[in-house]
Amino acid sequence: MRPRRSCSSPQVPLHTDFAARLSTFANHLPGAAQAPRGGGLMLRYPDGALRDLTAEAGFRNVAVREPTVHWDGRRAVFSMLSGAVWQLYEVSGFAPGERISMRKIPGQPERYNNVSPFYDSAGRILFTSDRPRNGDPKLYPQLDEYEATPTTTGIWRLDPQRRELALLNHAPSGAFSPSLDSFGRIIFTRWDHLQQDQLAERDRDAVHNGVALPFRSFNYDSERSNARALASREERFPESRAGSSSAYGEVSAYISNFFAPWAMNQDGSNEETLNHIGLHELSFGYQTPSFRGDPALSSRTSDKLHANRIALRREGGLFHLREDPAHPGEYLATAAREQDSFTTNALVRLSGPPGANPEKMTLAPLTESAASDVLKGGRYRNPLPLSDGSLVASRTASVRARRTRRHAGRPAPDLAGARLERPLPRRSTADARHPPRRCGAVGIGSGGGEGEAASAPHGQHAGNAGACRAGGRESQRAAVA
Repeated sequence: MRPRRSCSSPQVPLHTDFAARLSTFANHLPGAAQAPRGGGLMLRYPDGALRDLTAEAGFRNVAVREPTVHWDGRRAVFSMLSGAVWQLYEVSGFAPGERISMRKIPGQPERYNNVSPFYDSAGRILFTSDRPRNGDPKLYPQLDEYEATPTTTGIWRLDPQRRELALLNHAPSGAFSPSLDSFGRIIFTRWDHLQQDQLAERDRDAVHNGVALPFRSFNYDSERSNARALASREERFPESRAGSSSAYGEVSAYISNFFAPWAMNQDGSNEETLNHIGLHELSFGYQTPSFRGDPALSSRTSDKLHANRIALRREGGLFHLREDPAHPGEYLATAAREQDSFTTNALVRLSGPPGANPEKMTLAPLTESAASDVLKGGRYRNPLPLSDGSLVASRTASVRARRTRRHAGRPAPDLAGARLERPLPRRSTADARHPPRRCGAVGIGSGGGEGEAASAPHGQHAGNAGACRAGGRESQRAAVA
């Protein structure tokens, strides 16, 4: 295997896992506590030499995240925090001795946080942003449906030359870590609750008990910019979090909180969970019956209806999804809990090529997992699958994630780049010889923090902050030339 150059964005360790850079949600916030400055965009050559590209371009005391490269391999886009908000930048000039050129992307929303950038097939920039879905400042910030914390509004598309900006999808609770797979699909994680607002429910309880509203929630009478706030905060759908009565019997309480894998076309059409997979395939086992006291309803799903035998925790899901460049249609991910994890846990492989029956899709373990979350082999995040079958990931030797409430003030687990040399286990029949058309990965951390990285063989270009190499078969390439 030829030596690679790699481009990475180290992250300063954090002291909190709630709405911060390493969190599962609200990880786009720019405050010093949420995204400490001190990282940069680093380029490593095969001989071990390092270049701080941001410092060479005159940027210091910054934070950098998620570098992704253009199809021509000569430039890369990334998100940098050098002022009040995360903004998109493009960089070129990676050959030894070549002068770095770095510029801020024109036409992006300049007052908002723009993160997770990558290129579409036409070279336009796709990214997530907390810009209000229609640009109305009254809607800023959008708050998620669960914790009422600021969130990104969805995946946006920018044509820098024409200064054309478009929202491809609206995600009420955020979209995370998007990338383009070898089939041209945008693959991302989306936070789905499918439940009534828990904060509004507590306000309704306060009204019932005659006490002050703890969250002061309310409904608008419309979505107009001059909409009137109503005194009501009632919800009719879905089922109540506390249970209710109906003409058909007593309705069970219903709560759902899951980070699912999603896919959509590059124009924003055909958005759905990956091949329409859902909880019955990914988080099977106990499921609350719709009605209480109905003997015809079961509280257990049928194992005969799905091939997957690894159940994900309900208050978590799949994060950092990246396609394996050697096996199109297979995706590596971190299976982590929603909070108190710094999005670390076990790494898994999900089979999901286009058209796959979700009942036949499976999860396969890549690293040790445990129901107790105590992982003797260490904890992982940000898997980066390489074309030679090996894997690069961020890893900490800590067996537990720091619990932010019980360990206030303590830093995150020490995440450093780790390379797993053993071949990656597989459970699908994807033809490994098929050359992918697109590929991407988010990767390693270094210096005690987490970060994204890209790698490439000597003389080639690496891909989408990840494992794109092998003679140009993978078209999305990394910031090395």
